[in-house]
Amino acid sequence: MVARTAELDRRIGERLRAARLMKGMSQGELGKQLSITFQQVQKYEKGTNRVSASTLLKISEALKTDLLYFFSGDLPAAAAPGSIAFSEATAVDFDILRSVVKIKDANTKRKIANLVASLVDRPPPPEG
Repeated sequence: MVARTAELDRRIGERLRAARLMKGMSQGELGKQLSITFQQVQKYEKGTNRVSASTLLKISEALKTDLLYFFSGDLPAAAAPGSIAFSEATAVDFDILRSVVKIKDANTKRKIANLVASLVDRPPPPEG
C-alpha cells in the first residue's frame, strides 16, 4: 500500500508539472500564486512531498485545470516500451506542444507529426 501511495504522489506531481508547463508558468510563478516557495512546488512535482487536498485545489485553480485531471488515467504499473513519463519532458517539449495545439488545420498537424516521426526514426502515427 505504501508503494502505491508513493506512486500516486509521483503521478500527481508529474501531472502538476505537465499542467504548469502547458500554461508556460515557472515554478516560481506558481509558488507565488500559492504563497509557497518554488522549492516546495519542485518537491510536489517530484512527489517528494505529498500535496494536501486543499493545496491541490488551489493548484488546479491557479493552473485553470480541472481537479480530476490530477487523478485521471490509470496508475502505471510499469512504463510501456517506448513510452516516456511527463517527468522526462522539458519546458521546450511543452512549448512545442502548446504551439502545435494552436494549429487548426488537421493536414498541417499530420505533416508535423510525420516530420517528427521521421526525425526520431519511428513510423508515422496512424491516420485519424
